[in-house]
Amino acid sequence: MREDAALRAEFGETVGRFLDARSPVAVSRESLGGPGEPLWRALAEELGLPGLLLDERAGGQGGSIADLGAALIEAGRVGLPASLLVTAGLAVPLLARSGAEPGRELLAEIVAGRAVVALALHEDSAGLALDAPVTEVEQCRISGRKQFVAAGEAATHYIVLARTALVLVERGADGLLVEPMRALDHGRGLAVLTLDRTPGQVLAEGARARELAARAFTEGALLTAADALGIGERCLRLAVDYARTRTQFGRAIGSFQAIKHKLADMYAELATARSAVECALDQAAAAEPGWELTASMAKARTGDAVLHVVREAIHVHGGIGFTWEHELSHHFRRALTGFALFGTPAHHRDLVARALGV
Repeated sequence: MREDAALRAEFGETVGRFLDARSPVAVSRESLGGPGEPLWRALAEELGLPGLLLDERAGGQGGSIADLGAALIEAGRVGLPASLLVTAGLAVPLLARSGAEPGRELLAEIVAGRAVVALALHEDSAGLALDAPVTEVEQCRISGRKQFVAAGEAATHYIVLARTALVLVERGADGLLVEPMRALDHGRGLAVLTLDRTPGQVLAEGARARELAARAFTEGALLTAADALGIGERCLRLAVDYARTRTQFGRAIGSFQAIKHKLADMYAELATARSAVECALDQAAAAEPGWELTASMAKARTGDAVLHVVREAIHVHGGIGFTWEHELSHHFRRALTGFALFGTPAHHRDLVARALGV
C-alpha cells in the first residue's frame, strides 16, 4: 500500500509539472469550455491520461481511479477544464463496462486524443435526478432535454440517459442542439442539450443502463472531490505566500495571531478533506463493498472544506483577493461550481444518513 501511494504521488508530481508547463492557471482560466485540441492531444500522447482507466489489452494504461484522482488533484490546482475528469474518469469506464460495439470504437478515438465524451444524465434543475422522466428513445432516435452536461461545450460525443436506455450521440447529429449553460465557471464547459428525434446508438438498456449511470454519478462525485482538493490546496498556498510577503504596520501580516489562526484552520480543513478523498479513492480502486458511501462522505467533506478555504484565502488577501484579475477569483468560481456538480454536500450527507438508517 505504501509503495502504491509513493508511486501515485510521483505520478501526480509528473502530471503537475506537465500542467505547470502547458496549462498554468493563467492559460486555464482563459479556456472556454475545454482544454483545446493541442493540449488534449498532448495529454493523450505524452501522459496517456484520457485512456488511463482503460485496460492495457484495449490500448489503455491499465491505471486505477486512485491514479486518476492523483492527476485530478493537480488538474484542480491549475484549473484545468472538465474534459479530463468527465472523459477519462466517467465516459471511458462506462463505455468499457457497456461492452457495446459503438463504445469499443469510440474508446480508440479517446485514447488517441481525438474524442471528448460528455455524460448527459440530468433533466432536473438541481442536477441530481437520474430517472430521466422525459427523455425517450424510439427506434434509435432520442428526444428530450438535458442540463448540467459537464464538458458539454467541448465534447465530440455524448452519452445520454433516456428513460429506458443509455444512448451514444455524436455532436452534429440531426436534431441535436448544444447550448452553453450559464454558470460561474466557464471552464467546466456546462451545456444544455436539446434532442429532437436525434439518431444515436444504444449502449445499454433497462436496469443495466440505470446501473451504469448511477455508478458514473458516484464516481463523478468522488473525482470532483479530488479536483476540488487541488483547488483548496492551491488557495492555501497562495494565502500562505501572501501572508509572508504582505506587510502592515511594519510587519508581515502572517505574524499576526488572527491570520495565523485563519491559516491553521484552513490547513486543518484540507487535511481532513485529503484523508477522506484518499480513503475513498483507495476503496473505489479496490472495489471494496460500500465504496459508494465513502465516496459520498468524501464529496460532502471536501465540498464544504474547500469552499471555506477559498473564501478564507480571499479574506487573507483583502481587497486584491476580490478582483477579477487575481487568480483567486478563478478558483472561487471553480470551487462554487464543483460544490454542486454531481451532488452538493447536503445531498451526499443525506445519502450517507439514509444508508446508515438515520
